[in-house]
Amino acid sequence: MERLQIGNVTLENNLILAPMAGVTDLPFRIITEKFEPGLVCTEMVSSKALFFGDEKTKKLLKRDEETVPVSMQIFGSDPETMGFAAQYVSKLADIVDINMGCPAPKVVKNGDGSKLLLDLNKAEEIIKSVVKNSTKPVTLKFRKGWNDENIVACELAKIAEKCGVSAITIHGRTREEYYSGKADLDIIKTVKESVKIPVIGNGDIIDEESALRMFEYTGVDGIMIGRGAIGNPWIFEQIKYYLENNKKMSAPTNKEKYEIIKEQRKIATERNVTSLERYKLKPNSMQVRFITNLKNILQKDEKRALLISATGTGKTYASAFAMRELGFKRVLFIVHRASLAVQAKKSYQRVFGNSVSMGLVGAGYYEYDKDYVFATVETLNKDAHLQQYKVDDFDCIILVTTTKHCERK
Repeated sequence: MERLQIGNVTLENNLILAPMAGVTDLPFRIITEKFEPGLVCTEMVSSKALFFGDEKTKKLLKRDEETVPVSMQIFGSDPETMGFAAQYVSKLADIVDINMGCPAPKVVKNGDGSKLLLDLNKAEEIIKSVVKNSTKPVTLKFRKGWNDENIVACELAKIAEKCGVSAITIHGRTREEYYSGKADLDIIKTVKESVKIPVIGNGDIIDEESALRMFEYTGVDGIMIGRGAIGNPWIFEQIKYYLENNKKMSAPTNKEKYEIIKEQRKIATERNVTSLERYKLKPNSMQVRFITNLKNILQKDEKRALLISATGTGKTYASAFAMRELGFKRVLFIVHRASLAVQAKKSYQRVFGNSVSMGLVGAGYYEYDKDYVFATVETLNKDAHLQQYKVDDFDCIILVTTTKHCERK
């Protein structure tokens, strides 16, 4: 593996954990570092939230016992607050990263993230402000453009280089594409050829072969792995072994996966990063109304578990894995929207492969008979057949919700 130099920071290898909201918190980063990435990234944080001293946002930047360099990503569309955020973050981070790629509507509607791809003059002002105010190397992560009629990757890469950015990461999709289709390796290759600073390729790196293809086809200096690392932190170790030995290492066993999950839960609890006991559902929420009905439906059974998670799907998946190891063979996930059910199923499939059957209830699917079933609250509330005849078949029921539906105890 090759080292990667970003400003004055030397990475031991060129495999990087991408910043992912709700995923790359402190416990996940500590776990991932066991599999030797060259760099890990925090969840993105709002420059405005830092500017106004939001304590919850500051907690996202917490570091503890991390063994590899840490990049902290900031987002925003105001040069002044981005400059302030750069000053704040550079006291904590090894590298400061600017987000100009996030496609999420709640980010884009404020002019942040990938919306800046439509205003390269403002993007340049922001880059200059961050570079001026940071005492650490600055990197920039962006998409190839807003849509197929607005491909600006090469132009933005040259702007970043001119402004003093130390490295760039390019995701080979437009904002309009979100995560559909395939990442465009040709645009990544073109960007690499257009600048002299290190270029990191991102998009669809899910295994050893896709990592090798990114390196060989585009000539990038490093690769950034995002969704491919969710539920799969050992991907870094696997890619590193493959590139060094031209063969695959043995896949982790379910027991090894379980031990990693237990450790992540332990780290989260010890550092008070997340705790199920800190939350209870709001009395008027859709979820609590469903749970009230569900409790009436369930027969009394000492083996059955009912969990409520307000801590994000990643921790909830880990809980279910642990419950299965304790003897619960069938698990029902209850989520608040169909897209989350689909996402949850895909994440679990990456972890378990074909060893556990999985199904969806909702969004046109009615796969009640699987081991792990992902269903929406709305569907279950309407589906009397499932309530009367199917719910009791599950050993463990996990309600996946968010803090907006909860209040602190």
